[in-house]
Amino acid sequence: MEITRVLHPWVYYDDDEDAMICTKCAKFYGAGTLQNSFISGCKNFKTSALKDHEVSKSHISALATLSNREPASSAAVAGSTAGKALLALKSAERSRLESMVRNAHYIAKMNRPLTDFTSLVVLDRAKGLDTANTYKNNRAALGFIEAIAAQEKSRIVQSVKEAPFFSFIMDGSSDLTGDEQETIYIRFTKNGVPSMKFLSIDSPKSTCAADLYDHVNHVFINSQIDSEIFKGKMVGMGCDGASNMLGSKSGLASRLQSDNPELVTVHCLCHRLELAMKDVTKVHCKKLYDRVMTVMIGLHYFYKKSHKNKKGLQRAWDTLKIQVILSAQGWQTEVILSAQGWQTEVILSAQGWQTEVQQAQIKSAIDIKYTSSD
Repeated sequence: MEITRVLHPWVYYDDDEDAMICTKCAKFYGAGTLQNSFISGCKNFKTSALKDHEVSKSHISALATLSNREPASSAAVAGSTAGKALLALKSAERSRLESMVRNAHYIAKMNRPLTDFTSLVVLDRAKGLDTANTYKNNRAALGFIEAIAAQEKSRIVQSVKEAPFFSFIMDGSSDLTGDEQETIYIRFTKNGVPSMKFLSIDSPKSTCAADLYDHVNHVFINSQIDSEIFKGKMVGMGCDGASNMLGSKSGLASRLQSDNPELVTVHCLCHRLELAMKDVTKVHCKKLYDRVMTVMIGLHYFYKKSHKNKKGLQRAWDTLKIQVILSAQGWQTEVILSAQGWQTEVILSAQGWQTEVQQAQIKSAIDIKYTSSD
């Protein structure tokens, strides 16, 4: 409440009622003369409630009458001694909160746990930075992250509203719990420059075309993009080639085209390349395809689930002087099949893979031998 009293000096907190009261309105109108929650006691502690009351006609009228003059202009208030003192307090408090907001942004961007927030605040204090005495817990970090996300999303939505047209790409995958998560990216032009922005990730009711159509509508409407803008400016959609997406009669694309016949649908090139590769190998060399898939999936899980095996592979590459960089995406089957660059990495580093696997087999055989002898 200390920050609230600095920003809104007319607020009084009633401990007994656990509510906020506007001292100016309560003094001017009196209890029971006006239906106003800030007179009887407001239990909505959101910042928006304070801001709404501060600009309300009843509050402005009470301030004007109590001061026996019209409300002073913002320039006059800022130029007064009290105004300068208040601005100094706001500036100091802003600088204290700024480092905390940046810490919360770092945690979200680097995908760190919220528990790191408290440690970062302690580190800032050890470096001599002036930090706020409140907002030092994990819940405060989550609040900062949500505020940053809301601000960034409002900028994206405003850019979409100002753009002459836009398109979106959509794809889904299962999370750790097995629920389907649909991701939507939106593409538009700003000052003639194309821009791609993340819009939403959420779980639809199901992956059928009807539920996906409702999900897309819900995402745009929930993002404050009304149906008139959403259906009028949307000119393109990119997705995979599944029947629930590109079905000619009842797919998501056909349902969206019923709202906007000018909508152009694009089958994702990477998904098409993957399907083409599978079709070619299954027709001309099905056995080879099955063997390659078995080997690659086996290598994937052999190293993904064992830190020891992964370190052994890295040591084998270092010994053979082979420079290979393993990325998180490099282990995915789709990337292995569709990315020529990663295929080259696998071929060039094959000697290292073979050496490490042979060493693992030898160690396994030795362990079995000693176990049998015992």
